[in-house]
Amino acid sequence: MARPVTLFTGQWADLPLTELAPMAKKMGFDGLELACWGDHFDVYKAAESKDYCHSRWKILTNDGLTAFGISNHLVGQAICDNIDERHQAILPPQVWGDGHPEGVRQRAAENMKTAARACRNFLDAKPHQELNFAPMVCGFTGSSVWHACYAFPASSSCRKVSMISLNAFCLSWTRSTLWTLTSPLRSIRPRSRLISLRPIAH
Repeated sequence: MARPVTLFTGQWADLPLTELAPMAKKMGFDGLELACWGDHFDVYKAAESKDYCHSRWKILTNDGLTAFGISNHLVGQAICDNIDERHQAILPPQVWGDGHPEGVRQRAAENMKTAARACRNFLDAKPHQELNFAPMVCGFTGSSVWHACYAFPASSSCRKVSMISLNAFCLSWTRSTLWTLTSPLRSIRPRSRLISLRPIAH
C-alpha cells in the first residue's frame, strides 16, 4: 500500500471512538493515531490487558482502519512544564493527584513509561502487519519556558487578559474607538500613524 495517512484523534476526543472511526474512514483516512484521553485509548488498560488492545483493533478494523502509534500529548506536556491549576483540566486524575508540581511531573513521567508498554501491547495485537513501522508514542515534552511562548494549557483567564491588553493598546493608539472587554477583534488597519481596531457590531 502507499504511505498511509492517519488522523490524530485528540481533536475529536469528545466523540466515542465507535463514532469517530467510521467518520474518519468517510473522510478518506487510512487509520487513526489514538489519543490517550476520551475513550479512545486507556494506557493503563492497554499496558495490562491484551483483550483491551484487541477491542481497540476491532473498532478500527470494522471500518477498514489501521494504526501505527498512539498520542499522549496532554500527559507529556506536564513532564517539563511549570505545573499550575491549568494542568488539572487536561490530566488524568491519577497523574494530577494532589496537584503538587513535582509529584505531577513524576507521575506524568511514569504514565509515559506506561504508555510505551501500552503501545507495544497494542501493536503486538495488530491483526495484520501491512507495514513494519516501529511502535510510536507521540506527544509533547512540556517546557519550563512554554508558558512564555504560548498559552497552553489554556485557562478561562486567557481571554480576559488578552482583551485587557487589547483595550490598553486601543486606548493608546486611537482617539475615537472605545473598546469593551467582550467585543471580538474584527480588523487591524493602518491609518497613517494610527491603528484602528473595530469591534464587530452585535
